[in-house]
Amino acid sequence: MQIDERYETVMGSDVHRDGMFLELWERNPPRELALWASYSDADGSFEFERYRDDVPLEVETWFHQEARRRLPPMTDA
Repeated sequence: MQIDERYETVMGSDVHRDGMFLELWERNPPRELALWASYSDADGSFEFERYRDDVPLEVETWFHQEARRRLPPMTDA
């Protein structure tokens, strides 16, 4: 399954949790939020929520990996 054909991600700042969020949206109408992830800068924790039960396991696994890759702040090497 091509993730970018059916879904798209939206990333932004999460001021309420002092961190960043990543959302996975269904592209086809009706556009619906499928999965959500949040990273807290305060304690380094992640939260994940599922909004649709029909998201394939391989897509959910990819999304979790993508959130862990994209959300934590980059450190200078």
